[in-house]
Amino acid sequence: MSANPTFGGDEVNAVVLDLGGCLCRAGYAGDDTPKAVFPSDVGVVPGSDVNGTGGGGGEGRTVYVGNDALTFPRANMQVANPFGSDDLIDDWDIAAKLWMHALKDRLRVAPEEMAVMMAEPTHIGRAEREKAVTALFEATSCPALFLAKAAVLSAFAVGRQTAVVVDAGHRGTTVTAVHEGFALHKSIARSAAGGALLTRCMRAVLEREAEAKGKKLRPRHAGKGADKSTPSLDAWAVEQVAADAREALCRAADAAGAEEAEGSGAAQVYELPDGTQLKIGADRFRVAEVLFDTSVVSSFPGLDSDPLVSGRHLAAWPTLVKDAIEGCDGDVRRELWGGIVLTGGGSLLPNARERLEAELAAAAPGGTRVRVMSPANPTERRFATWIGGSILASLGSFHQMWFSKNEYEEHGAALIHRKSP
Repeated sequence: MSANPTFGGDEVNAVVLDLGGCLCRAGYAGDDTPKAVFPSDVGVVPGSDVNGTGGGGGEGRTVYVGNDALTFPRANMQVANPFGSDDLIDDWDIAAKLWMHALKDRLRVAPEEMAVMMAEPTHIGRAEREKAVTALFEATSCPALFLAKAAVLSAFAVGRQTAVVVDAGHRGTTVTAVHEGFALHKSIARSAAGGALLTRCMRAVLEREAEAKGKKLRPRHAGKGADKSTPSLDAWAVEQVAADAREALCRAADAAGAEEAEGSGAAQVYELPDGTQLKIGADRFRVAEVLFDTSVVSSFPGLDSDPLVSGRHLAAWPTLVKDAIEGCDGDVRRELWGGIVLTGGGSLLPNARERLEAELAAAAPGGTRVRVMSPANPTERRFATWIGGSILASLGSFHQMWFSKNEYEEHGAALIHRKSP
């Protein structure tokens, strides 16, 4: 492909990027799953750039990117993420490092030869979209790009053009009604109840249980280069232990208030990195209950004032879905109640789909059929947004929709609103 190809033909080489708050996913359009999946968290060391660091620097700093970026301590290294408190990118330098790592280091493609389909947060505004276009063209020199709403891509991945998409992500949950392939912005409902909050709750449980045994919850790298570690890296590493425990232990209770009864006979043992074994019972269900009853958050010490909660909207999944549907015109609501799609990393929580469907069935208007669906394959559930982008970008009829770099240079980034509404 030439540096400035003509788009609209039968063949366009394209890659799909989905940069989330926890993971960056990248791969080739038309593939079933992403080829590269790595953390969105990076290591940042203040000071001049040095070669061979896995990403280089910017603004007088070195940025370490990739699976191994945070596996061992480096002097003065801080853990950073490109997303701000509004779950939109606010550090474009880090975002660019993640994109280039995905394209050059993981997919090993020449960015200037590949069109880029990029998933974007469904609640993104016009100004942020234009910033994304500018940053992506300038960082990668890609010949063309397309921005697609995450909710639309997730619906597309399960073969639906009309649905209510519950995107259970790391930094929070976003619920959006999609009608005939377009996200209905007036329906968007968001909450800070996501994977990161559940991990923080599980951390509180582990710390309490470890303290009862005279132990402390320590990072996996404890004792390995500890003299170079920083509080930022230690906190991040402890969160990884808590995230692993959450994924291994947590399960949604069958009904509200059933955590104690179900947990009493279903305790499981979790082993900390230092070998300490902790027995976790009702807390397995109580942590997951946060998604269905946000008042449970206050039962975990210090969580009410945690930055993940303080100043952010906190609402339960059933409330978000009901608000999203009620924000739509009355003539489409019945169809939306029957087409709720649960995706994202949070959808992997055992019994989450069944519990959500039961609660929504009780909350829906009388006589309304409620159906919550989720891909049977856990990989498809976790990567639904990326998979939808892969399908869309590989369609022959889609090729005329690419926003080329020539058009960007002639008309500016604002043209993206017409090319990719």
